[in-house]
Amino acid sequence: MYADPRLSMAETEIIDPPSPALLSEHGLMNGVAIWQQWAGENDIPYWTDVDLMELPGELRGGTMVADYLPDEDDFRVRFWGVRLVDAFQIELTGKTLSTVFDRGVMSSFRSTAQQVISSGKPQFLLHAITSEKGLRRHFPVVRLPISDDGKTVTKIMTIENVDA
Repeated sequence: MYADPRLSMAETEIIDPPSPALLSEHGLMNGVAIWQQWAGENDIPYWTDVDLMELPGELRGGTMVADYLPDEDDFRVRFWGVRLVDAFQIELTGKTLSTVFDRGVMSSFRSTAQQVISSGKPQFLLHAITSEKGLRRHFPVVRLPISDDGKTVTKIMTIENVDA
C-alpha cells in the first residue's frame, strides 16, 4: 500500500436520488442516458453491452471501471480514464483498491460502493478534494452498476466530469 497526498479526500456527499437537473448541471446526464441505453429493458446493463467508446470523450476520460472481487472484498481497476490520470497524476489501471492509500480518494469508493452492489442502482456523489497545495475542488461523480450475468453487480463504472 502506498500513500499519495495527491489523492487526499476531504469529504464525500451522497445525493440520493439525484435530479436530472443536477446531473445535467454537472455534465453527467449524457453518461447516465448512455448507461440506460446499454441496459435496455434490464435494470442494469450486461458488461458485454457496454462500449466505453460511446461515451463522449470528456466523460470517457473521467471514467473508471472497477471489477468487484467478492472473495477478497476488493475491486480491481479495469479502466482508469486519461483525464483521471491528468487530474490525480497517477495511473490505477490494473491495481486493486486495497493497494491504494486507505485515506485517499479510493477509500470513499470502498466505503460507498457496497450500496451500488447491493442496490443495483446508480449513485451520485459530490467529492470535495484538497490538493497537497491546499487547493480545494469539487468533483461530481455518478456510479453505475454493471453485470456479467444480468442480475448480480460485478462491476461499477464511475463517471466523473473532471471539467465540470
